Amino acid sequence: MSSGVLPLVARMAQGVDRSHWVSKIASRIGVREDALWEDLKRVRVSTYAGTQHSSATERKEISQKTRLEVLEERLLGMKLAYPQTAAANAYAFSRPEYQAPSADLTRRLQFEAEMLVSEDVVAGEIAICLHELERERVKVQLEQLTHDIRRAENVGNAQQVATLVREFNDVTRQLTK
Repeated sequence: MSSGVLPLVARMAQGVDRSHWVSKIASRIGVREDALWEDLKRVRVSTYAGTQHSSATERKEISQKTRLEVLEERLLGMKLAYPQTAAANAYAFSRPEYQAPSADLTRRLQFEAEMLVSEDVVAGEIAICLHELERERVKVQLEQLTHDIRRAENVGNAQQVATLVREFNDVTRQLTK
């Protein structure tokens, strides 16, 4: 466990946060904190000894995530960190890497979920995530309908425009629920 999460701890900007998580990891896996600090020093050296290109690439990947991807990652992380929560099990993830996550992705998402969400509020957080994911799905549907309406207007099909506008209005009502 420590080899998978220590690089994440090493990337934390605040020393207080690193100290908190070293303490938490040490108690969870039953080792002394100073042993983890030694490992963390080696991880930090190997992680940041490379070129800055790798960290710039990593930042670029993070900034390019869509809201849907961020929400799905958060939901998957909570599902992995708190498997007893059944609400997340019914969600059909859109990306293949979320349907069958790699060991590295599993470790990262599980760690992030444990950092951000405590067990006593996980059910509420999952409900919020599921609600926001549904809103994102509706927004995508509205974008497609907008595109279809424009296309129908361009070819002068008034009947199709009227049908698509009614459908657009019906879908819009889903956002206000």
